[in-house]
Amino acid sequence: MKSFRFLCLTLSLLLTIFTCAGCRSAGESESVFKIYLAETILSPEAECLYVVYENPTDREITYGTFCSFEKKIQKDQWEPVPFKDHLSFPALGLTLEEHDIQRQPFSLKLFKEPLTEGTYRIHIKAFDTYLEFEIREDGALPQLIYPDQESAPNMLSPKPLARSWQWYRILDYTRYYNSQGIAILDLQKGKNGLAAFGWLFTQEAGIPDENTLMYLNVVDRKTGRIYEAFESPSVRYTSLKTSEDGFTCIGENGETYRIILLGDQLQITKE
Repeated sequence: MKSFRFLCLTLSLLLTIFTCAGCRSAGESESVFKIYLAETILSPEAECLYVVYENPTDREITYGTFCSFEKKIQKDQWEPVPFKDHLSFPALGLTLEEHDIQRQPFSLKLFKEPLTEGTYRIHIKAFDTYLEFEIREDGALPQLIYPDQESAPNMLSPKPLARSWQWYRILDYTRYYNSQGIAILDLQKGKNGLAAFGWLFTQEAGIPDENTLMYLNVVDRKTGRIYEAFESPSVRYTSLKTSEDGFTCIGENGETYRIILLGDQLQITKE
């Protein structure tokens, strides 16, 4: 694969159904960040619960994983559920990309005593949000799910798209490129779901410098399509920039290129 031709990717859209309280109803706005539980009734044998983060907005969100649990003892009265002694939470900052969904597991096996039947709530500290759930004998046993990281030739891994507004993540593309023996040298995230990747085949990459020339692809994260901007390494390393309507870069002889996506066609003009 010496030249990276224009790829039109036909992607399978799978429906993922979350059982949750307070899910979006028909006609409700799809532009608000949401947090909810994937399951709200869990078995006493459940090892974890999943908190679902939905981000249909055009901005990334960073959040932490620190939380606490409480059990309902009577109406409007809750008592803390203590964790095991000497337990600590890592100070992690997780990133939720724009137009993406994440399922974050929280272990239910870290408490001093096993959870018994009753009503509980988890307090997500980063958003000061409480989410209620029940422990019942007929409850769910959620499993830890790991995404398939394999890619078919010239294809992104099929990814369940739970909502119509969900985009492919930058990570989906980097995994795909790695599977093709490609080293990403530069990456710029543009507007409206576009991103640009400067790359070379791994065996050619070496240590890039100001004289290094890269291939350039523009990707549409809404559809999964990958567009080849140049048939050969033609873009100077570190010259790739985001513009108001697309991207700019500098060519081998110092010329400036303007790159925009019009409909489903990539337009490249030399300035």
